[in-house]
Amino acid sequence: PHLFCSEITHDGLVGLKPRSAIQGVESVPVMTSLCSPSGLQDSLTKLHREVEKLDIRRFHRYLDAGLEEDDFAETVESLRRLARTYQSNDDQMAEDDTDDDDD
Repeated sequence: PHLFCSEITHDGLVGLKPRSAIQGVESVPVMTSLCSPSGLQDSLTKLHREVEKLDIRRFHRYLDAGLEEDDFAETVESLRRLARTYQSNDDQMAEDDTDDDDD
């Protein structure tokens, strides 16, 4: 189907002369952006802390439904890693210093 007006060229740009009626638009340039609020790291960290406290064995219905303890632990770890991806450099350096003190 012809979705674009005739001033749009076959490569999706605005042209100076109309495109022929039999020629379609083959591609359209697109720019996207993914934005995250600045508080996302804090929210994910708090969520990780709360979820980490859970003893999944106490929720037998999840286990009965097929949730494996190892899968749950892996998901909790993935949440921790996701939260770390949103840390600022200053936050990450402070955490790395704390990790060094633990060694």
